[in-house]
Formats: sequence, C-alpha cells, structure tokens
Amino acid sequence: MKSVLTAGVCVSCGRASGRHYRTCPYCGEQVWQPRWRRAGQAALLALPPLLLAALAASTRPDMAAFARAMRAVHPALGFLFAAGIGLLLLPTPDSDVVISSRAEGLRWQLCAILGGWLMGLCAAASAVCLGYGRATGPVAWLTAGLLAACIIAAPVFFRIPWRSLAAAGLLAAALVRL
Repeated sequence: MKSVLTAGVCVSCGRASGRHYRTCPYCGEQVWQPRWRRAGQAALLALPPLLLAALAASTRPDMAAFARAMRAVHPALGFLFAAGIGLLLLPTPDSDVVISSRAEGLRWQLCAILGGWLMGLCAAASAVCLGYGRATGPVAWLTAGLLAACIIAAPVFFRIPWRSLAAAGLLAAALVRL
C-alpha cells in the first residue's frame, strides 16, 4: 500500500486507475480524488443550466429574427455548423481507459458523447442569446463569459474529449450573427 495519496491512484493496491475513476477497476477499492476536483465537478454540473437560464432571461433573444437569419444563411456557415455536429458525433478514444466489461465501455462512451453534446448546446444557446438578444449589457456578457469558462473547463473535470470543445466553438461561430 502506498503511503502518499496521489490523485487517480487506488488507496489499496496502488495502481493508477485514472482521474475519472471513483473505484479501482482492478481491486474494487476507492480511488483517491482531491476535494477540489469533486467540488469542481459538482459546480460544473450545476452552474451551466443556471447561467444559461440567467443569460436567456437577461437578453430575451428575438427568436423570430434568429429564424429569419437562419433561412438566409451563407453556405459556409452551414458547413461550420455541420462540421461541429460531425465532431460531436465521433466516438471517444478509449485506449487509455481501464474497463472491466463491454457495458462499462459503452457507458464511458455515452457519458463522453452526452457531455460533448451538452457543451455544444450551451455554446450554441449562448451564441444565440448574445447575437439575437434584445437587451445585451455588461451583465449578459459577464454571464456569457462565466458560461464559456464552464464549457472550457468541462474536459478537465470530466471524460470529455478536447475536440468537443472545438466542436462547441464551431457551433457557436456558425450561430453568431455576422
């Protein structure tokens, strides 16, 4: 047994399971994770929906103007949007994940894909709120900045690939009014 606790290392057998595990896939004991990591995960699960609701309430986006703009969109913006969706549909590489069953591997893939879709949805919704908002002020921009920080931090705390961050950026860029 190791005497020094290291993040992502089993407290019993001492094997490095990874930063995304709570229980060791080798022996079933607890994998040590620091408190700041667990607090960050909890904050990143709770903050984006609250920030998005506050952003929508403060900007009151004009959805009719957004619909008119989408009907007259340039093909290049459609390509950006399709590229973002395509990046979100790619499966997550899992060669570095220790899995004990096929069901666990499918669960990892599903959580990673859903996390990427959630990042893309938050980025797209914030771009629509800022681009087509009736009243955008410093509060709206601060809220959007905090939401962007949550989106950027999500791959650090969860098993979401970094390419999902690029896909969220492509979706937001395609939906911003030019």
